[in-house]
Amino acid sequence: MILYTIHTRYNNPSLMNVCSWCDDLSTDRHPIAEPTVNGTERDNRKSQRPTRRHSNDTPNMRAVLLLAVVALAVAADSQCLQKRLNDVKSGKVPLRGGNLGSWFIQEGWMVPWLWSNNGCNAGQNPGTTKLEQCLGSRGAGVMQKHWSTFVTEADFIAMADNNLNAVRLPLGWWQIYDPVGGASKAQLKQHIEPTNYLTGALKYVDLAFQWGAKHGVGIIIDLHAAPGSQNGDDHSAPPAPGVQNWDKYPANVAQSLDSIELYAQRYHNKTAFLGFCLINEPKVNTNTLKKYYKDAYDRIRKHSSNSIVIINPLITNQDVTNQEWTSFMNPPQYNKVYMSMHWYHIWGFEGKSDAWKLNYIKNDRNNQVTDYLKKNPKPGVIDEWSCGGISNGRDAMQAQLQPFNRVNWIFWAWSKTSGGDNWSLRAAFEKGWINKSQTGVASC
Repeated sequence: MILYTIHTRYNNPSLMNVCSWCDDLSTDRHPIAEPTVNGTERDNRKSQRPTRRHSNDTPNMRAVLLLAVVALAVAADSQCLQKRLNDVKSGKVPLRGGNLGSWFIQEGWMVPWLWSNNGCNAGQNPGTTKLEQCLGSRGAGVMQKHWSTFVTEADFIAMADNNLNAVRLPLGWWQIYDPVGGASKAQLKQHIEPTNYLTGALKYVDLAFQWGAKHGVGIIIDLHAAPGSQNGDDHSAPPAPGVQNWDKYPANVAQSLDSIELYAQRYHNKTAFLGFCLINEPKVNTNTLKKYYKDAYDRIRKHSSNSIVIINPLITNQDVTNQEWTSFMNPPQYNKVYMSMHWYHIWGFEGKSDAWKLNYIKNDRNNQVTDYLKKNPKPGVIDEWSCGGISNGRDAMQAQLQPFNRVNWIFWAWSKTSGGDNWSLRAAFEKGWINKSQTGVASC
């Protein structure tokens, strides 16, 4: 088992050479000569016997050496993974990772069983808030089972082994308010929803940070579901289907700032902490949004001076090369502000053939990246993209890697779900659509 662990986890031939004698651990290479009935002959043969060591000296010594080799390998691996984290934190290497979508903010197309297995309808009760309301008293048990199994340490090990250095962690504004180690209960002001949210997720967020630190995977906290919903879509946990209230009431914006700061207070000193995505896919008033970005940046900088802060344009207008965004929150006044892009090839591409889409990626997307790098001084991150909309997943992956590797990227999503393999980075690695050497992150 120890040899198997060395070979598979560290894949280092030199370690196997050091242990070339390990198959001898339980074998005595110094047998005692068989006695005969002739005492004289037996006595004469005594002097010809190899000198036998104490019964356990040789195996014990070898076992000690083997354990020392394993300890050295573990230490070297840990140092390499820590360097991987330090490099992505400092910006020496780009962000490369996956989104942990539907772990804490559930989407019916990804995890439909949470609805269907519990007598709920994802169409009538879209998003986390409506799901929790439908579950009622069963909610705590259902969600605890989901939180504890949907993502585990094995996922972080797989990410590390595939040379990924980051995850984007979608969370709700309310999940920091947890009686088990979280902040005190939110001051639920007028128009802030949900008003009866489930607690208990925060300990699994804590685990994510522990696993990330252990396996060299940094974590970006993503405010995926803001108070009142910032877009009305199911992934923002709207209070009712299609309802978007975030910018309609100042209390919603104020609560978002409070939640961001509380998350910053809790996680800013964690080894795996990379930063924040301030709000996901907003469909709101631009002036309100831009003021929120500046205020949230200031709240974060009270606790963390050098973390990443990702800002999103309106989801309805992903042009991040216009002056509205190229002149906004730039260095040196604003440090480590990244510009988000969500570039899919399914919505808005209806009726287009696979060949047309692949050609668009090869030419137009590459030109868009070039244009961005020329016009926008902020680092760019394509923090949502997938192979969805193109039937051949490998073709889709390889085509997108060409332009996307020029900036930071985080795939939607990591886990294998009902959405299919075209929406899973883990599946893409397992199927060979992408090789770990293509991430640009050094192996450990």
